[in-house]
Amino acid sequence: MKTFILTALLFCAITTRATNYYFSAISGDDSRTTLQAQNPATPWKTLSKLNSFFSTLNPGDSVLLKRNETFYGSITTTKSGVSGNPIVIGSYGKGNKPVITSLVTLDNWVSKGNGIYESYNSAIDASLNMVLLNGAEQQIGRYPNTDAPIGGYLYFESHSGTTSITDNELTSSTNWTGAEVVIRQRRWILDRDTILSHSGTTITHTAISGTPYDHYGYFIQNHIKTLDKLGEWYFNPSTKKLSVYFGAYSPSSYLIQATTLTDLIYTYKSAYIVFDNLTVKGANANGFNIYAGSNVSIKNCDVLFSGANGIKVWARHNDFQIEGSIVSNSNNNGIDLGYGTNAVIRNNKIINTSLFGGMGASGDGNGIALNRVGDYSIVEFNEIRNTGYNGLTFAGDYVTVKNNYIDSFCIVKDDGAGIYTYGGTANISRTGRKIIGNIVSNGVGAGNGTDNVKQQSAHGIYIDGNASGVEISNNTVLNSNRGLYLHSCREIVTKNNTFYNNLVQIYMLQESYLAPLRDNVINNNIAFSKIPSQPALSVITNANDIGLFGT
Repeated sequence: MKTFILTALLFCAITTRATNYYFSAISGDDSRTTLQAQNPATPWKTLSKLNSFFSTLNPGDSVLLKRNETFYGSITTTKSGVSGNPIVIGSYGKGNKPVITSLVTLDNWVSKGNGIYESYNSAIDASLNMVLLNGAEQQIGRYPNTDAPIGGYLYFESHSGTTSITDNELTSSTNWTGAEVVIRQRRWILDRDTILSHSGTTITHTAISGTPYDHYGYFIQNHIKTLDKLGEWYFNPSTKKLSVYFGAYSPSSYLIQATTLTDLIYTYKSAYIVFDNLTVKGANANGFNIYAGSNVSIKNCDVLFSGANGIKVWARHNDFQIEGSIVSNSNNNGIDLGYGTNAVIRNNKIINTSLFGGMGASGDGNGIALNRVGDYSIVEFNEIRNTGYNGLTFAGDYVTVKNNYIDSFCIVKDDGAGIYTYGGTANISRTGRKIIGNIVSNGVGAGNGTDNVKQQSAHGIYIDGNASGVEISNNTVLNSNRGLYLHSCREIVTKNNTFYNNLVQIYMLQESYLAPLRDNVINNNIAFSKIPSQPALSVITNANDIGLFGT
C-alpha cells in the first residue's frame, strides 16, 4: 500500500508540474523570465533559447511555437519524457504550422558572364546539397544534362580498381579536377566521388563503394563548367559563393534559397519526445536526425526539402512512430528506420524521394522512400509516390506492410521494387512477415547508364535472395516489369492477389549461388496479361527441380 501511494504521489507530482512554454519569432523576447514564457502574450523568441533551456524541461512539459511564423535554426533535445508524460514540441495559435528552417535567401548577385551569377553567403555549409528557386528544388549542375541522349550519361570502356575510369571519347577541353564524378556502379547503385585528377581520357577519383562494371555510365557534376540550364548551381566551399545559371533572365526575378544547417531536429538518446504539427523545411542533411533512445513520435508534421534524409532513425532507436505526416523532396531516403524495432508508420505521404541522380549518398540502400523497417513493425495506410529507387524495404520478423499505395518507383535506379526484402547471404529463417492489401503500380525502370539501356528492371513486389517467411495476400500489382518476383527464396505464401499488365505477372528465379527456391505456396491469384507477350508465369532454375519449388 505504501508503494502504491508513493507511486501515485510521484505521478501526480509529474503531471501537475507539466508546463507550457511559448515561442514567437515575431513578438518573442529571449530576455523574458521563465514565468513570463509560460504566457502566450509574453513568449520567448529563438530556437537557441529553447536549446539552452531544454535540459530543464520536465516530463509532460510542452514547447509551443506560434503558427504562421518561421523559426530559423535547429532544435537539439537534451532531456526525455516518460511513458504517459512525453515532452511535446508543438504549436499554438491559428494558421499554418510553424516552420523550422535553415534556408537563407541569397541576394547581391554579381554577373560572371555566360548567364551565370554569383552570390556570397558565409552561413552556407561546405557540403551544400539543397537549393530552391521560387520554392522548387534545383539540381546541382551536371554534364551532360538529363535531357541529353541516354539520359545524360557518358560511358567508360575500362576502369582501374575503384579509383579510376577511362572513357575513350572524353576530351581534356575542360579539366574536371575538383568536380564530382557520379558512376553507375550497378543498376541499383550510384556512387558520388571527388575527381582527384583528369588527364586525357582518364579520370582518377576517390574510391567508390565497389568495383564498377565496364561499359556502364557516369556523369560529372558540381563544377562551374556544368552550368547551362536555368537553376543549375555550383557552390565553391572555399569562397562561400553560390553560382547559379539564369541565362537571359535576371536573378531579381527569382527567390533563391540555400540550406545552412546539417540537421533541423536532433535527438540524442532521448525518449518519449513528441513532435506535433510542425513544418521542418530545408535541412542540408536530415530534417530529423534521431540517434538511439526510444519512443520518439512525429505527428502531423511536414518534413520538406532535406538534402539527405527526411527522417534518419539510427543506432537502434526502438518504438519510433510517425503518423499523419508528409515527407517530401528528400535527396537520399525519405524515412530511414535503421532496423529499429516496434516502429509504427501510419497514414503518411512520402513523395518525391531521391529524384536527382547524384545528389543522394553512395553505395547500396539509398534512394528509398521508406527504408530498413525492422522487427515487430507495422507500415499501413501510407502513400508512397515518385521514388528514385525502392518504395519500401523491410527485414526482420513480424513486419506487417498493409494497405499502402505505392506508385512510380525505380525512376533513377532500378533492379528494385515497390516493396522489397532481402534475406542476405546467411540462410536465416524469418517468420510473421506480411504484405497485405497494398496497391503497387508503375515501376518505371532506369536503363540509362547501364550496359542494357532498353531493360527496365522495376518490379512490384520483390522477395530477394534467401528471404523467407512472407505472406503476400490481397495485393494489386500493375504496370511493372515483374508483378511478383520470387528470387531464390523459401516459405513464401502468395494468395488472393491480382497481378495485371506487368511484363511478367509472376516470375520465379533460382540461382546457384543462393539457397534454392523451396516450400513456396502460390494459390488463388489472378495473373492477368494484357497482351500476349506478357507471360502469366515464368520459371527459371539452374537445376531440374521445379517440382520442389512448392505448391
